[in-house]
Amino acid sequence: REHAMATCYPGATRSRYLRHCDVSRGAVLTAIFYLNQDWTEEDGGQLRIFGEAPTSSRVKDDILPVANRLLLFWASEELPHEVRATHRDRFTVTVWFKRAAEAVQGPNFLMDLLYRHNAVRPLTVPEAVRRGGCS
Repeated sequence: REHAMATCYPGATRSRYLRHCDVSRGAVLTAIFYLNQDWTEEDGGQLRIFGEAPTSSRVKDDILPVANRLLLFWASEELPHEVRATHRDRFTVTVWFKRAAEAVQGPNFLMDLLYRHNAVRPLTVPEAVRRGGCS
């Protein structure tokens, strides 16, 4: 897995995150934990999930970022999503999970391994690297 990313989307600037798929990170599973007390529809900042095609404009769901909600979804081309403009500060913690083989490949795999990735317990980093096919 990658290190956890804590994010604040400032409401004063109506922050948002444009439509994307998490596959560009090499992830297979995305986990988002929301930290926003007393969040309402009027606060905006919903995670919008689109239909099952990279170019689909059909909205499948809008998910409010309410406190203590844990959202898990497959990181694939079939799940494009975006963060809608927020009207108050929006806080999240996100973790992307990867298969070992993807984590030890690519031009920057060593830097990624050292600075972005953690083995999921009970594996150690050397065990995860070995199981991923990089000895």
